[in-house]
Amino acid sequence: MGWLKRPLVWAVDAAGSYGFQWMLVKCAATLSAFAIGVWSYLEGFSPIEIVIVVLIVLTAVILIGEYAIRKAFWRTIAARARKLKWWGLCWDTDTAKLNQTTHASQVVVTTFRIDAENRSKRPIVIEDAYIMSGISGQRINFKIHCSVAPTPMEVSEANAIPAGARIEFAASFIDDKNANQSNNTVGVPVSAIATFWFRFSAAIKYRYHSYTGTQNETAKSLVFKASDEFVASQIDIEPKHLEKLKQRHPQPTRHS
Repeated sequence: MGWLKRPLVWAVDAAGSYGFQWMLVKCAATLSAFAIGVWSYLEGFSPIEIVIVVLIVLTAVILIGEYAIRKAFWRTIAARARKLKWWGLCWDTDTAKLNQTTHASQVVVTTFRIDAENRSKRPIVIEDAYIMSGISGQRINFKIHCSVAPTPMEVSEANAIPAGARIEFAASFIDDKNANQSNNTVGVPVSAIATFWFRFSAAIKYRYHSYTGTQNETAKSLVFKASDEFVASQIDIEPKHLEKLKQRHPQPTRHS
């Protein structure tokens, strides 16, 4: 059954991503509109009637799809499916959140937080964990908090994570203007997040713990892609500003 592992992981993770969900909604809306348009034509509807029917179907499908996404319908299904996973470390994407607070009458983003769980039957050692901006390439290291790290600590300071343990990952946004002050956890303005972090990824590199001290297995990677839709759902950003950012920084195309 090992050959099923990679496509199953992809399918489960994709179902929990905003970008994939909206792609499904758009495909469903397009196919539904095409089907109803063909049916209307065959039934002898006039061109105006066909246009009206197609627009009604498009609107209905998009609104229903948006409602399902807002209600986290697909993410709930994906989260439940993840509980059936038998492999390594996996994200709990329902916990992904950009934490905000108010400082000096300004809303700032302090941290990005997400949980993961070791669903394997073996302890794991985390070698690296960080978030990286898809716009500027800036990297911020995660700190972890779990049973073997009762207080948030650097990845390099943590012991092996036991089987079945949950781990909280938190990356702190620090404003360069406040970096030299005693209180350097103020965070960064929402405008800076919207400009430089409206698309980013969280990555973890880990290995299974070896009791003999030898590293025979290759390192494994776990990636969570925070799309612009995810960031827009977490912070207050105007739709017009978001569209301008998308045009300025389009999604990279994949080459086969």
